Amino acid sequence: MPPDESFEVLFSQLLTVPEWVWDRLVLEADTLIRRIPEDRKEPLCRMACSVGHDLAENHVGGTPERRPSALAQSLGLTLGEETDGPFASFTEPRSIRVDVAAVAAADALLERTGQRAALGGVSLYEVLVGHELFHYFEMVKPELPTSQKLLTTWKLGLFEGKSRILALGEIAAMAFARRLTGAPFAPFVLTFVLFWATERTKALDIHAAAVGHFHPEKTNGAGSCCTC
Repeated sequence: MPPDESFEVLFSQLLTVPEWVWDRLVLEADTLIRRIPEDRKEPLCRMACSVGHDLAENHVGGTPERRPSALAQSLGLTLGEETDGPFASFTEPRSIRVDVAAVAAADALLERTGQRAALGGVSLYEVLVGHELFHYFEMVKPELPTSQKLLTTWKLGLFEGKSRILALGEIAAMAFARRLTGAPFAPFVLTFVLFWATERTKALDIHAAAVGHFHPEKTNGAGSCCTC
């Protein structure tokens, strides 16, 4: 496995990858991606980003308290520790769990590599809570566009079946967390940090996918899904 010195280089590269690249990677990983027409992908990403950003704005606009954990607790959610699962999760009706051991390992990594300042004072823990808090809002606000069945998966005469595009909720959740915490970077970058601290091979896969997808000399800024 590459040493921590490599982390500094790779992390710095990922900080330059724009948010639309991360959004597109999440969308491309959705199980329904083959059913989504190419000309709908960018508008869908933009919509999801706007949903997350606007929802956060409604809850913190003009309020000095921006911590997702404080907002979650004010809404009656409980915050617990995730010990055997993803880095963070939301369980209905009001439970958010975070893998604090993984967060501690990631924080230690940032400290010993001198990369803490790159986060601009943003707490990795708070970003994870913010992400899961959006999924709570998806539950209590079924009218949110990301909660709708937007994709037609089959038709038979006058009948048709529609499905949710789950990736849109993930994109919106990160936009929500970014606005809530004021993160100066695309929060998806933190998955790289968490995996480098816990499962380095997956971190390298994330880096390869993001850098391989971003070709600034070809896009010239076009194709941006999110400018939140």
